[in-house]
Amino acid sequence: MQSVALIGRGRIGGEIAAALRAGRVPGLDLIAVLGRSDDPVPAITRATIVVEAASAAVVPALARLALPAGKTLVVTSAAGLWHETMPPIPPGRVVVPSGATLGLDALKAMARQEIRSARVVMRLPPDHAPGEVGAFRGGPRQAARRFPGHANNLVATALALGREVFEVEMLIDPAVPGPLIEVEALSDTAHLRASLGHFPAPGHPEVSRNIALSVLAALESLVAPLRIGS
Repeated sequence: MQSVALIGRGRIGGEIAAALRAGRVPGLDLIAVLGRSDDPVPAITRATIVVEAASAAVVPALARLALPAGKTLVVTSAAGLWHETMPPIPPGRVVVPSGATLGLDALKAMARQEIRSARVVMRLPPDHAPGEVGAFRGGPRQAARRFPGHANNLVATALALGREVFEVEMLIDPAVPGPLIEVEALSDTAHLRASLGHFPAPGHPEVSRNIALSVLAALESLVAPLRIGS
């Protein structure tokens, strides 16, 4: 039985906590659920797995506590991994669930050969990008700074590709109910073209319902005897 400390009491953290308490991931014991202002040291000291479901801002601090002690850090806010204060990962381990992103397994496999081109298009409803109009085109770091609420998708894609040089296009689209993410990549071995549209969570239109479920799937892969995907 592995012990889990969960940081985050919002919509995503609440759904993860409820599932773990209900025993939906056998082999995991939820020992603590903390808010952003709580002292994480006692819980992280006892845990073997630390789950961040709070914000990118807390990721470096959690990493500095968990990773030198050889623990596994599961992050929903992949953008925190780009923060300048992130420590080295070994001897610990960082797990980035797919979350609201798609195609990460395929991109990782394709990246073992030469990636000839890669492009991410995100279509956002107006309430997901207040004040934005028209279209943005640029690189992932530029897009992450301008659209911080969607930076996690871009960081996860960059990590899967092993590079930050790919084209990003952000479009404001009143016709989509939630973020619609389209990924296209070409390598020596494959041509990937995929899209994923998210339905808003009840009462929390800014949150994809798929994120918490993706974290639970990632946690299950850490303890299950059968693992699907890389």
